[in-house]
Amino acid sequence: MKRTHGLLGMLVAGLAVVAACGADTDTSRFARLLATSTPDTKAPAATSTQAAGAGAAPAPSRSSAKLTGTWNGRPRCDDGDQVESTFRVAASGNPIHEYETKDGARSVELISVGQTIRFIPREGGVSTMVVDALSVSGETIRYTLRISHEKTSGGTLSQRRGRLAVTAAAQGARLDFGFTLEESGTLSQPGLVLPPSESTTACRGPLQRA
Repeated sequence: MKRTHGLLGMLVAGLAVVAACGADTDTSRFARLLATSTPDTKAPAATSTQAAGAGAAPAPSRSSAKLTGTWNGRPRCDDGDQVESTFRVAASGNPIHEYETKDGARSVELISVGQTIRFIPREGGVSTMVVDALSVSGETIRYTLRISHEKTSGGTLSQRRGRLAVTAAAQGARLDFGFTLEESGTLSQPGLVLPPSESTTACRGPLQRA
């Protein structure tokens, strides 16, 4: 999924990436880890693994195949902002999630719970995304990603954690689309740990086929 606004600065990746309303804080940069676009044909700058025993992407049901393609719209968030968003579905019926690396945007088809993607994001450090839930059934797609990021710079350790839940359901010719991003972060140095920062952003609205 791609999002062009700035979920707390940019987000979610069309869960892909975007223009921004807010300041470029650690939180907004974390939001950039989220995204969805068409598969990248470049050599991957990240590793992706499936849970033990997972096989190839499951074949979609006839009805879930109706979601295949690209959907665009401007969902409204609970902070009042509307965000340019794009949601893409592979021919298999599975969602495609895009993320930013130090070498540019990459994307991955989400195919199984436990699937893990590790990469070096644009700001450095190491980021990990794990598929905690994935449901492709009927005319509805749901998935949840657990995201973490760690970076050390000048003796300061930055740690961020997040949970992204995405839902897309066919409603006639439209797609009822929404996501919720929960984030928390801490900064620490030897002998000093700053109070954690936490935030939750939810956005929902209709998308139209591109």
